[in-house]
Amino acid sequence: MAGLAVLLAAWWAGTFWLQARVPLAASLAPDRTFVSLHQLLLGNELTLHILVSLRRVLVGLLIALAIGVPLGLAIGASRPIAASTGMAFQFLRMISPLSWMPIAVMVLGVGDAPIYFLLAFAAVWPIVSA
Repeated sequence: MAGLAVLLAAWWAGTFWLQARVPLAASLAPDRTFVSLHQLLLGNELTLHILVSLRRVLVGLLIALAIGVPLGLAIGASRPIAASTGMAFQFLRMISPLSWMPIAVMVLGVGDAPIYFLLAFAAVWPIVSA
């Protein structure tokens, strides 16, 4: 509890100190944040946001399963496929999904499509190698 109290005090002090130079910092202060959270809870908007996020995660995982399972089976069943794709897949696996964000937004636009791509990209590698 003491750690949370220190964190809250640091948050409060940081936003208080920054609001003179950065006007946006005042709206990120703990008191305004907790008021906004209270309004989200009372208006039942938080449930809607949670459901939208869960839908995005589910679609991303389903795409990863649809790609990863057949790909993993093909790699496991054929040495030539495993040999020809191994280096490329190891390279792609090491790239952080967040670093693909600008490319995904430029190619897929703003909306749910880049989110689906990023979630599927992050989840496909554990599925392929499992």
